[in-house]
Amino acid sequence: MNVFEITFAVIVGLLLGVVLLGLVTLGVLAVLPLFKAQLLDNPNDPNRIALFTAPEPGWSIIIMRESRIEHIIHGKEKDEKTIESWETFQNGFLRAYDKYAFLFGLRLVGIPGIHQVRSYDLPRSRRVEVSGKLEYQAVTKEDPSRRSNHFRTQLTPWFNEFKGVDIEGIPFDVKCATNYRLDKGMIPEVAFGVESWNTLLDQALNSVARGTLREKISLDDAIGGISQDIWKENVGNATQTDDAVQNIILDRLLSYRLKVKGKNEGKTLAEMGIIIEGFEILDFAPEELTPEELVKLRSPALARRTAQARVMEGKAEAEFQDQVLAVLAKNPGLAAINVNAEAFVKAAKAGTLDALAAGLLKKLTDK
Repeated sequence: MNVFEITFAVIVGLLLGVVLLGLVTLGVLAVLPLFKAQLLDNPNDPNRIALFTAPEPGWSIIIMRESRIEHIIHGKEKDEKTIESWETFQNGFLRAYDKYAFLFGLRLVGIPGIHQVRSYDLPRSRRVEVSGKLEYQAVTKEDPSRRSNHFRTQLTPWFNEFKGVDIEGIPFDVKCATNYRLDKGMIPEVAFGVESWNTLLDQALNSVARGTLREKISLDDAIGGISQDIWKENVGNATQTDDAVQNIILDRLLSYRLKVKGKNEGKTLAEMGIIIEGFEILDFAPEELTPEELVKLRSPALARRTAQARVMEGKAEAEFQDQVLAVLAKNPGLAAINVNAEAFVKAAKAGTLDALAAGLLKKLTDK
């Protein structure tokens, strides 16, 4: 075999090897989405090799290429079957494989070591059920869901507990929920415009909500106040928390402006990509009161409720009597029947019903 034949054989062998390697590689890539549990991005495990991520509807995920944004992925609804050109890779092969992964409900993160999902620490509270009661617990650093790899663009409750809110000299823990969403078109500003958007939201809430609660909430509101005016119909609770105070806090949140220096000075939360759509006061819990002290605080309200019940009972009886008199006025013949009927009832209560029955039977048999 001469040099030419040897060279040709080597080239053919290399080509076959490359083709075979390519086929094996394509085969491996084809089955990788089946192992998504092992290859899915986990924000709490930064050392994990992640090829895929799975944004839910209403989530936005940033794909980073080293220190810059490659593109932003948005979670799809079930009927959304296409990927927009601006939310995938510019590289043709990566773009094609991203579309392939999308068939499995996944999105391609990219090349390990080059591409990664933007993740961040997200201190927050979570609503959990403890012994049949809902409580609001802070997510600790050790919690496996502490970090986040996405930004929520659907309406989401943000739970807060304001401790030591002074209400007429008594400190209360006030639990609240702010309904917010992050602007889908401003995800880069949310992610990089401030150190952490959640801290910015908490800062605004502490600045606005705490002061407003102290200013507008009375002790009656906090302990479940009953209307002072028990003489009016359909009064119900006197607490302002259902509407007035919540609306005041919401309005103040919407107009709140950042008190910082630099390009973000004076901006509203909405201008930073944080959209507030509602605010709710969920519960009041006195910090330092014993059960006995709380009963004493509640006793005036309970006394008013008892008085209100008595008034309503008396009013109902009076209205019934008025209706009876109106009927008798139109039908004078019923008056005697009514009197006899009442006498019969009183006799029954007095225990003389048997004697009356015997007298009635004797009268009937004498006829």
